[in-house]
Amino acid sequence: MNKRIALSLAALVLVAPVLVAQGGCKRSTRPNASVDRTKYLQAFGECTHATVRSFQGAAGELAAATAKLDAEPSDATRAAARAAWEKAIDLWQQAEMMTIGPAAPTGVPGGRALRDPIYAWPLVNRCFIEQNLVAKGWEDPAFSTNALISVRGLAAVEYLSYYEATDNVCPSTATINATGTWAAITADDLGKRKRAYAKVAADDVSKQSTALLDAWDPAKGNFTAMLATAGKGSALYARQELALNAVTDALFYLDTETKDLKLAKPLGLPAGDGGVECTTGTCPERLESLWAKRSKAHLRNNLVGFRKLFTGCAADFSGVGFDDLLQELGAGELGKRMDADVVAAIAAVDAVPFATLDEALAKDSASVRRVYDAIKKITDALKTEFVGVLGLDLPKRVEGDND
Repeated sequence: MNKRIALSLAALVLVAPVLVAQGGCKRSTRPNASVDRTKYLQAFGECTHATVRSFQGAAGELAAATAKLDAEPSDATRAAARAAWEKAIDLWQQAEMMTIGPAAPTGVPGGRALRDPIYAWPLVNRCFIEQNLVAKGWEDPAFSTNALISVRGLAAVEYLSYYEATDNVCPSTATINATGTWAAITADDLGKRKRAYAKVAADDVSKQSTALLDAWDPAKGNFTAMLATAGKGSALYARQELALNAVTDALFYLDTETKDLKLAKPLGLPAGDGGVECTTGTCPERLESLWAKRSKAHLRNNLVGFRKLFTGCAADFSGVGFDDLLQELGAGELGKRMDADVVAAIAAVDAVPFATLDEALAKDSASVRRVYDAIKKITDALKTEFVGVLGLDLPKRVEGDND
């Protein structure tokens, strides 16, 4: 059976009882082609643009703070640089739910792969970063162009700004260990190198964020217009359905990254890739933020970013969102239920009784499992009823994922 038809039928079966309970309404939940998606696509574009604009400002503050720390190292400038990183990463974790167009991989409409140079997680390689600390790779004028994404971006800045020990994780056979070049670096020199490297990495993040903002700017790339005019002259989207699918594909970050990578793997649960890498109960080393210990905040901000698109992008989550589109398609109860589930998931994160997920996994892993279960409730609906009602396709990375 055609996948889209199957999803629509599944959604009809799941949503119909709710509609009947509302007063016997038998309106079909299959997509209504007469519903114009323009105002929704416009809202999604404006929300993403606003989030990217806020992040770009924070990235500039981070670049300035790391530059000051490099020039004037002190406890105060270190604290300021860390605070700037936290502000930037909090906003980026919301933007992770909006990897549409320019931030998306090349090969999709408008994709320019601008996400990974900013934050490539889980493609982060501490050993490679440490090799760059020995080789002073950041001093290469072409570093921001030629360096691997696993040694750049906000993840590299996190390690360089927060990890104060003098060890490295490279194998003993690695050149930096076998030749003694790492051991020859004094603690003071290592700190100096980390500050200089963080300055270059943060400056690159700022430049990449400006490129991303320019792609959305109405006076420049104007990607918002590309979304809003889908099916009505857009150079990228011949049909509104294609543009809407691009937005919903971004929402599935909550499933494949937030649920599977950020929670299932540290908890030792099966993830979407079918593998269970943890064999010791829980695996805190699989958490996202290993040095700043911000994994809990990252989960919360992913959910906030999801809710901005789903319910509305204003400060109180008002405005035009997917819930309004579902209402117009006759599935308003589904929208209300999913939003309530997002609110419950945020509450589950807030209810974790420890400041960090590391400590929670060690002392109360059940509280982390409750976060996983709460998010899974959202993504289960996302993969079935939601795409079925909207008549959209699952992202390829989700197809066949039954967890």
